[in-house]
Amino acid sequence: MEKDWYCGEVIPGRSAAQIVGETEHALALIAPRLVHPVHLIVVPKRHIRSLVDAGADDEQALAGTLSLVRTVAAGVEAEHGSCQVFTNLGGYQHDKHLHWHIVVYDREK
Repeated sequence: MEKDWYCGEVIPGRSAAQIVGETEHALALIAPRLVHPVHLIVVPKRHIRSLVDAGADDEQALAGTLSLVRTVAAGVEAEHGSCQVFTNLGGYQHDKHLHWHIVVYDREK
């Protein structure tokens, strides 16, 4: 398995990540490199390198992760009026462990 920060630090609880939600399949946390006024990350507990690398064995983990993404995004939208939800691929993906960003760019809008 490819080592990454999420598998090595966050999921086993070795980092001081600010967890804001957890299910059997996923964790939601405040982004460690806060770039936006609101920036949350949802990551599957199972190592999946990226969305396009997910295989048939990852279906349950993906469904569980997307369920938490939906819940967290709904809360952010309710509080801030809008948000953006996305994942990155290739060179845009800093950590090679699938993760979803839930972002509010400007609290004033």
